[in-house]
Amino acid sequence: MQIKKILLLIGTRPEAIKMAPLIRELRSRPQHCEVWAAGSGQHKDTVREALALFGIHLDAEIPWQASAHLIELHTRLLSACHALIGQFQPDMVLVQGDTSTAFAGAWAAFYSGIPVGHVEAGLRSGSLESPFPEEMHRIQIARLAAWHFAPTESARQNLLSEGISPDRIWVCGNTGIDALHIALEKIRKGGTASAVDSNKIKITATLHRRENQPFLEKICRDLLELLQNERFELDFVLHPNPAVQARVRPILEGHACIRLHPPLDYLRFLQLLDGSSLIITDSGGIQEEAPTLGKPVVVLRSHTERTELIESGGGILCDPLTGNLQEAVQQAENNIAKETPENPFGDGRAARRIAEVVINL
Repeated sequence: MQIKKILLLIGTRPEAIKMAPLIRELRSRPQHCEVWAAGSGQHKDTVREALALFGIHLDAEIPWQASAHLIELHTRLLSACHALIGQFQPDMVLVQGDTSTAFAGAWAAFYSGIPVGHVEAGLRSGSLESPFPEEMHRIQIARLAAWHFAPTESARQNLLSEGISPDRIWVCGNTGIDALHIALEKIRKGGTASAVDSNKIKITATLHRRENQPFLEKICRDLLELLQNERFELDFVLHPNPAVQARVRPILEGHACIRLHPPLDYLRFLQLLDGSSLIITDSGGIQEEAPTLGKPVVVLRSHTERTELIESGGGILCDPLTGNLQEAVQQAENNIAKETPENPFGDGRAARRIAEVVINL
């Protein structure tokens, strides 16, 4: 069998975490493939830190000055991904999820005549505004990709409804759950697992999505109103984006029942989640991780592309503009003591399944 040259393009910390198990799995098959992990430069420091937790280092990275403007960001990322593809001359490119790097990487590979495999393919919220611009990224990557590694049957059905050939789709689970199992093993071996204080309903919250940024002050005021109930305490993990921090800190800082945390590395963040009673978030990755951790989630979104969480009862969808956060938390609180169903997003063996498909393509 010919050895395949495979390039995995990574731009953000969530991509790094979800690609890490696949990089490890593919590299465990040197008789079948040569594997490179390359950074687009979108989030430089957090990508390197996340990969290091899994014993992985980037083979190359394109440095450039970050930009908050989407058009400028995509222009730079397209150029960076094109340069990386030119450097390694791979037989295939793998991209993950819905980030600007995934979109630019698929685009650059397509222009270079190199087939693309899309990891975590087929998620759809049904609204181009939520998540923005990630929903559009996923739809466009589906048109560019040759192979689609869907995490769930629902994701597969989304792809089929868009005309993707069934022989190009594999339901493999989500590699983020593989990463979670690896990380939890590290945490438990280190004896640092957190315990929930039964005297308080401990909430961990995160906010970062672009479409929620106009409502950050409102969401923070809703959190303060929630904390008038003395049964609750809040750990709020700040996003690295300084614009987000500048709007959250003035409202939440100094409150007796709130602990503001700087951006945490993956292991410390999982410890915090593991010690929570419930979670409030707009993060996609946390929606996937929460069922394995046994934590109910209030999803601060108008739509979610991870509908399995809502359907399983593990998540409550709360529109940040029109929803009632207190009612949503009450519903989530009612689920704390319930037995956690099997995680609908994966069983920890997604990377193995994807690797087996890739080497046999």
